[in-house]
Amino acid sequence: GHEVGLSLVLSTAGERDRVAVTAFVETHHLRVTAWMPRTRRLKVRGAAGDMATAFGLRWMRLPEGHLLGAGEPSVPAELADHLHGVLGLDSRPRLRPHLKSKRYGEAAAPKEAGRIAPAFAQRYRFPEGDGKGQHVGLLQLGGALATADLEAYFKELGLPVPAIEVVPVSGGDPSPVKDSRWEMTLDVEVLGAIVPAAKLTLFIAPNNADGLLDLVEAALHGG
Repeated sequence: GHEVGLSLVLSTAGERDRVAVTAFVETHHLRVTAWMPRTRRLKVRGAAGDMATAFGLRWMRLPEGHLLGAGEPSVPAELADHLHGVLGLDSRPRLRPHLKSKRYGEAAAPKEAGRIAPAFAQRYRFPEGDGKGQHVGLLQLGGALATADLEAYFKELGLPVPAIEVVPVSGGDPSPVKDSRWEMTLDVEVLGAIVPAAKLTLFIAPNNADGLLDLVEAALHGG
């Protein structure tokens, strides 16, 4: 009874391919949940057993609840010209954070004061100006903003906390309790310090292969 979702990449964005693949999945009691013509993806959901039967898969449950579709997906020969690929067979996170945090007492004492973003911008000859009239999109796979850290950081710089538009993509959760990674907060702090007048938009999608495609598509479409 467990439900799963896959993205089917069609050979073209034409109606002929879409009709053929839609008919195939509906025959296997699966339902189409979205059509994304820019990336030629047909999103489908249904019972794990029905999905396995349709595509010749065997689902394996991995640690932390992730699913893996074992084996090469297969479809009837008459569908081969219409279907280019199948995404979503592995729900494990695609990207991992590279930051490692330590309590202050465990860290070696710094030899000099920390560097702030404007100092780096100056060192790397970042263009002059406050970014007014510019629009910066940040693509995030999972993660959350540490609001208290943002407030403390910008107070220290004497700048207002930037106005941030958050756009959840494909069920991306902008404030998941279990995902308090710092990359998103750091990205906002760097950009807000060197281009404080720019518009900032955070696109947040689930941390998986399909989420990455959704993220790029949403950002391109959303300006």
